[in-house]
Amino acid sequence: KGSLYVWSPIPNGFSSSQEFTTFLLERAHVAVTPGGGYGPAGEGYFRISLTYPDSVIAEAVERIALALKQG
Repeated sequence: KGSLYVWSPIPNGFSSSQEFTTFLLERAHVAVTPGGGYGPAGEGYFRISLTYPDSVIAEAVERIALALKQG
């Protein structure tokens, strides 16, 4: 089984999936989807689309890591 998406838990220190995804958009300039938009079971997670080239996804992951380090 496979999918074009990865579901990942939000890191500690964020109160909601919306708060985390807003942080990523503002600090890392990376757009991901808050899991809360998919109902109560999705809260606490965010969704990453794998429909982009590997190089774009790798850059996004690097930006996310840097934003989390910088707080």
